[in-house]
Amino acid sequence: MMLKNNMLFLILLLISTESFGQEVIKTNHKAPPITITDWIANVPNDKNIDNKFIVLEFWATWCAPCLKNVPHLNDLQNIFRDNKELYFVSITNEETVKVKKLLERVHFESIVVSDIKSQTQIVYGDG
Repeated sequence: MMLKNNMLFLILLLISTESFGQEVIKTNHKAPPITITDWIANVPNDKNIDNKFIVLEFWATWCAPCLKNVPHLNDLQNIFRDNKELYFVSITNEETVKVKKLLERVHFESIVVSDIKSQTQIVYGDG
């Protein structure tokens, strides 16, 4: 019985976390703004990201699952390379020097940017 109650509690906890995790993002509404402090790699000619479709990936140099996902995102970037209205943006809150050091070892096809003050993370509900 105790195990059953603990399992039920865990499931309820996970459900409540999921449902409130990104409550600031609304379906059929414009997404919150993306704050970019530094354009680091694969900088587009058109830096105006308003009115573009954005695949936004939050990542960090220390995040193994994030780095493991880079090849998949690179594949997607290459599939949609000719679509000038679709940007793949990999955003971190880390310093440019640290990111550039990692980019010597890990190849990103996406636009790599930083938001040092984590404003984007905050408005997307993970700050």
